[in-house]
Amino acid sequence: MAKREDDAGKDRQTAKSYPLRPPSIVGSRNAFMPALKLALPVLAASLFLSACMPPDPPKSTMLQSTTAPRYATYRCDGEGEITLENFRTSVHVVDTRGVDVELPASPPNQTARYGQPGYALILERGTALWMVSGKHPVNCKQESNPA
Repeated sequence: MAKREDDAGKDRQTAKSYPLRPPSIVGSRNAFMPALKLALPVLAASLFLSACMPPDPPKSTMLQSTTAPRYATYRCDGEGEITLENFRTSVHVVDTRGVDVELPASPPNQTARYGQPGYALILERGTALWMVSGKHPVNCKQESNPA
């Protein structure tokens, strides 16, 4: 500290001056609040606008439109037909080639693909792809709904 005399003749110590801090340190503290004040309305506006977007359609509606009815007959290529009884977790299939089998859903959490070793059935919007091991796969179209 530097010594300095006052008017009464007494020595008095004065504080030593330090150099100013670089503007980057001072500026970052002073600039934070104004930047935050600018960012908050932008974030609030984007949150508000995202709430205005229409929600995705419910999955239950989509499943109802793509699943087969409980009882259905499908006319297949090559003059054959298959009759289905759909239990959602499994399907009982009877076809004109002599097949009478119950197929579980494969994988278990869906209602469009069924199968077990040697047999597979894929249902989609009124059509069925029927596959039996050792025979050609056939495409079938829904003919009637007996129930």
